[in-house]
Amino acid sequence: MLLSPAVKFHQAAAEVILKTFVALLLGGVAATTYAPFARATTQATLPAAVLQKVPSFHQVGKGSHSYLGLRVYHVALWATSNRWNPDEPHALDLESNRAISRDQLTEAGMSEMTRLGLGNPGQLQAWRKEMERVLPSVKRGDQLVVFTAPNHKTFFFYNGDERGEIDDPAFGGAFFSIWLDPRTKNPALRKSLLNH
Repeated sequence: MLLSPAVKFHQAAAEVILKTFVALLLGGVAATTYAPFARATTQATLPAAVLQKVPSFHQVGKGSHSYLGLRVYHVALWATSNRWNPDEPHALDLESNRAISRDQLTEAGMSEMTRLGLGNPGQLQAWRKEMERVLPSVKRGDQLVVFTAPNHKTFFFYNGDERGEIDDPAFGGAFFSIWLDPRTKNPALRKSLLNH
């Protein structure tokens, strides 16, 4: 069956939109639902293994990342006090509202860390391999928690189960910079997470 030029155009446009959506997913170019109501709380939604290591975690802030009016994910920042300190244990709790493959998550994260000028070529290559190992593919309703422990190792949890760790103190700071660096592509989400 031959497709009309209009149908071919709409299919091509849909493909471009999907590819753009994935590329921008973690980079933060899309609009953010600002959550001015986000205030520190001690509601425990983190995996038990994280709370066992840092029982004093508090939610600093939260927000949602949307694209073309569709919520992509919800994210919350956890720290040992009401203010985030990169030198103290902290965690990001990401809850997906869309199906996203491990490869798409890895590519989006690496793209943003590269854009921010984080890590040298050797580190970036090692981080890519490590992210491919620990990141899962996610679907709507899944929880991905990234936790930087007191020993500065970075742990990944998927729906409460540990996926693995990255034992490079520089990685945690670079990964969290995707959302928390002042140069982030999504400053409104950063402001919401830091509760400023």
